[in-house]
Amino acid sequence: MPQAAAAPGMLGIALPPVDISRQTVLPSPETIAPSQEVMAASGVDWSGALAVTLEVAVPVLVPEPSVAVAVGGKVSVGVPASVLVAVDVLDATGAVADGPPLPASDFEQAPREMDSASASAPVKSFFMVVPARRGGRSVGPPILTRTLPARGRGRGCGERQSAQNAPAQHSSRDDLRVTSDRRGGAPTAEPRARTTVGGPHDGDPQAQPAALVRTAEPTRRGLLPLGVRQGLPGLVILVAVVLVARPVGDPDTFWHLAAGDYLRRTWTFDGADPWSTMSTQPWRLHEWLPELLMSAVQQLLGLPGVAWLLPLGAAAIGLTLWRATRPRASLLASAAVTSVTFVAMSQSLSLRPHLLSFALAVAFTAAWLRSARDGRPRWWLVPVTWLWACSHGMWFFGVAIGVVALLGIALDRVVGLRRWLRLAAVPLASLAAAALTPTGPSLLLSPFAVNETTQYIEEWMPPSLHQPGFLGFLALAATVVLVWARSRHPVRWTEVLLVGLAIGLALLYARTVAMGAAVIAPVAAGTVQGLLPPDREPVSRREVRLTLGLTALGLVVAALVLPARAAVPTWGARDLDAPLSALPAGTVLCNDYGVGGWLIWAHPNVRPTIDGRVEVYATGHVKEHIDFERAAPGWQSYLASTHCTYALLGKDQPVVEALTAQAQWTVAQRGSQYVLLRAPR
Repeated sequence: MPQAAAAPGMLGIALPPVDISRQTVLPSPETIAPSQEVMAASGVDWSGALAVTLEVAVPVLVPEPSVAVAVGGKVSVGVPASVLVAVDVLDATGAVADGPPLPASDFEQAPREMDSASASAPVKSFFMVVPARRGGRSVGPPILTRTLPARGRGRGCGERQSAQNAPAQHSSRDDLRVTSDRRGGAPTAEPRARTTVGGPHDGDPQAQPAALVRTAEPTRRGLLPLGVRQGLPGLVILVAVVLVARPVGDPDTFWHLAAGDYLRRTWTFDGADPWSTMSTQPWRLHEWLPELLMSAVQQLLGLPGVAWLLPLGAAAIGLTLWRATRPRASLLASAAVTSVTFVAMSQSLSLRPHLLSFALAVAFTAAWLRSARDGRPRWWLVPVTWLWACSHGMWFFGVAIGVVALLGIALDRVVGLRRWLRLAAVPLASLAAAALTPTGPSLLLSPFAVNETTQYIEEWMPPSLHQPGFLGFLALAATVVLVWARSRHPVRWTEVLLVGLAIGLALLYARTVAMGAAVIAPVAAGTVQGLLPPDREPVSRREVRLTLGLTALGLVVAALVLPARAAVPTWGARDLDAPLSALPAGTVLCNDYGVGGWLIWAHPNVRPTIDGRVEVYATGHVKEHIDFERAAPGWQSYLASTHCTYALLGKDQPVVEALTAQAQWTVAQRGSQYVLLRAPR
């Protein structure tokens, strides 16, 4: 087949390294002449018919490595380093074409003005049209397909690139070959064959020099099969959901339940504290939405149903992490970041409304990262901020994420002033929405009320290296910083500032480590992906089904095991229920700080002197209570100020011995962990 082998050889002489023309210009004397001169210089006789029945589509591109073609294992074509030619052979039967000779006019060229240095070449682009014949009848001309040129980073058009450093060829829906068989039916799209670029020593050592192998499009391979990788996100969420399926054991869960019951009875969102005689600040139910849910679930399903809300919250966090990380990372990277993020949040995964804050912080960060890329405001953040403000006191972090992102967008200069102002309207509108909650504009000042007593609460202390959650966050942050430090690509200011915000939150308090992990997770996913092959898997329907199905399976497993495990709480003085219930209504009880919320929920007949709602107590009262528990000098003044007649304290607390030895209090009853004392009559 001399003609078939020589034709592409002619292309190797005719085509310089230039870009492909998108439109074909009709032949003219000025354009025909160079083609005829090139064909004459090639030394090939183009007047004869082809020896094989071919239908050829030749899009001309501008990559740089030297390549060659082996089509169907039958035809070898040599192509120089400056041109990548994609050849599709639809039919090669070996039959001699019985049509008329092919004149030179069947080869057309279309010049185009170029801005590059190679624009002065005599031939700008070349389209070879070979009418194939089958049984003496024309099958129809081929249709040129759209193919993107390979790009070399930091190289010019004329500079050659080694085959080992050839850029990866990405697959998309553009990699579809369209055939036009006029014998019937519309053109059909077929998967385009994948071409492997390589030199004479790349791949198979027995391969012929300059061979470009045409193979079927392979599935992306990795350490694990694709089906297994698609199940990784759902598997991570499944494990997290099952691990948190435990009885109610958070001391603050109980007063949240009591708050929901109180709200359902009175529908009062603001007013005097109904439970403690020592509270001095008005009590605002700014977390009323999840409290109503918890109260309703308790009424319908009891404590096991309430305990099931924790796996549900973990599932919401996991799905949000998956949704935020997958557009930026592969399946492996997304699953890895989600796993480490769960570890970073592990100390805060308790049955409280702050679970919603963690999920929403992930969603808000991902939304602002998208806005930083396309300049579009996400107005849905405004109503979601209203829901957040009705759910937890950390709602203002959503506004803070937006403000930090806006500063980064301004430094990146990715949008104009007018569009930036539109983006800035989102956090402003979110603040306005937060002021329209049932608690009113006073909600805007609630973060400052808690800040006055944080120095006395353990979870508001700085984090420690002995805490697994803090170590998990450090792993995420260290990975991001180290990858950025070694990267040759500039990092967007938006991502830098968001990571700075996350690190600041994690270093501030032990309680905000989880919030910092939520903010850094979407950025970490994209950063980790930079260490992996760039051709990440697209989100498929199978992945979605597996992720949602495994998450639902975890929730079902939790629902099956919790009725037996969570019928009774693991927190509180449950073995002292009888004597506590026998106390007269309105009895003032000096209590351990951790058991105050349980007393509000389990024994409404008593009035605890302190509980987890520290914002309703004066800072001085909180300090006096700490001194009382430690039996510090002046602890007797706490008894005088509270007028308590009973005390429920931990059996190992120093004040128990001080009360019995110095104040003549008597032990009414002892429990496994607590002791009930009575004041002298």
